[in-house]
Amino acid sequence: MPDIDAIRRMDREGASVAAISRATGHDPKTVRKYVDMDDFSPKPPERQKRPSVLDPYKPFIDDILEQDTRVWRKQRHSTTRIFERLRDERGYDGGLTVVSTYVARRRREIAEGRDAFLDLEWAPGTCQGDFCDCDALWRGATARMHEFVASLPNSNAGWPQLFAGQTAECVCQGLWNVFAHIGGVPPLLVLDNATGAGRRGRGGLVTEAELFTQFRLHCRFEVRFCNPNSGHEKGNVERQVDYMRDRTMVPVPEVSDLAAFNEGLLARADAINARRRHYREGRPVAELLERDLGALLPLPAKPFAARRWTEVSCDKWGEATLEGAHTYDVSPEWARRRVRVEIDAYRVTFQDPATGDAICSYPREFGDGPTHARDPLAQLRILARKPGGYRESPFRSAIPEGLRERLDGLDRDGLASELGAIARAASRAGARAAVDAAASLAGGGRPLEASDVTALARRVAAGDEAADVGVDLGVYDRALIEGRR
Repeated sequence: MPDIDAIRRMDREGASVAAISRATGHDPKTVRKYVDMDDFSPKPPERQKRPSVLDPYKPFIDDILEQDTRVWRKQRHSTTRIFERLRDERGYDGGLTVVSTYVARRRREIAEGRDAFLDLEWAPGTCQGDFCDCDALWRGATARMHEFVASLPNSNAGWPQLFAGQTAECVCQGLWNVFAHIGGVPPLLVLDNATGAGRRGRGGLVTEAELFTQFRLHCRFEVRFCNPNSGHEKGNVERQVDYMRDRTMVPVPEVSDLAAFNEGLLARADAINARRRHYREGRPVAELLERDLGALLPLPAKPFAARRWTEVSCDKWGEATLEGAHTYDVSPEWARRRVRVEIDAYRVTFQDPATGDAICSYPREFGDGPTHARDPLAQLRILARKPGGYRESPFRSAIPEGLRERLDGLDRDGLASELGAIARAASRAGARAAVDAAASLAGGGRPLEASDVTALARRVAAGDEAADVGVDLGVYDRALIEGRR
């Protein structure tokens, strides 16, 4: 990936394919392949991945290069000397070329990291990004959320996006949303050292998240990470996060759909930017914004999918745990089997690793505290087959009181039948709509037949009132059955 980075950077700077080939040592066909590549979105992992022969030795090389930053330049390691130490001290039996390529890239990164300076004037098109904490009514309770703000300091325009976490998926999704909204890509992005995109560590070494590197290659921008405890290096966005939080998160908003809420935030930010004047120049921000927009790089032809994949094993109940604390119900059918997980800023989706077919999907959980996300539809299917577990199930405690009283009064066969009717409706209209429909029918004294619950659940999902029970379709079912007899 570092070689691809160099190829695309040189192409953006106007170098020809032949010139890039000479500079990088790659075949012109390889150079053209990566110059023309229009999609760097992460792809599902392959079952077998061939590691580099240098992978086990990279920490040793990084340590040498970090120590060299504190040594007189005439006594620093040459690439050949590093190769000799790898061979003699670590038993490396690979070639010199792969070592040279890696060392050259790491030296460039170290040099960039040491060139710390304070920009007092920001060039048009430069972008800064940072998070701030804020509260929102999320999933029925007040939750500590994180608002990411991307600002263009030359014009002082900014756009916020709200997330439940601060991971690389959130950073990339937020940036892509803003880039797509303003119609271009900033040529330089300045980020805080603590974002999920990457960090500058000791010795000036920058470690990027793999997903963020793919995003940067996809969009072809340059990035600079601030030094630790150096918020003044991106002072504009430090002010912007407070300004936007006051105007978009006060009073505390209620959020049910993060993706939809973020679309609304972009429109609200446009209105805010249209009313503002530049704090120093006194001119309208909207007027100065034209200068920023004119300096943007074109958007990639294909959108970036800010997601990553992993594989996990389900336990004996068909549950899977991610990031050490968050448990999700997958399905009893997947007990003690491995599943693929697609993770983005908003959701986690469990998939069959052989086919890629979705098994189930949940809103993504964040934080260090343990959580347990349950699949109501999976619970319903199990209860319909095993109604004996109904009284102690989470489903019983979560449904409306009227529906609970009705189901509590049924015998085993009746309970299995009505739970099956709710499960069938849930598979077609969603669990929430199915429960609302069943509660409405139960409140009207109607039996819970699959046709009635499904029809009403679809109307509820479409936005109709659940209380409007409608025609008793069971009358027709019973008539048809009698006719057949």
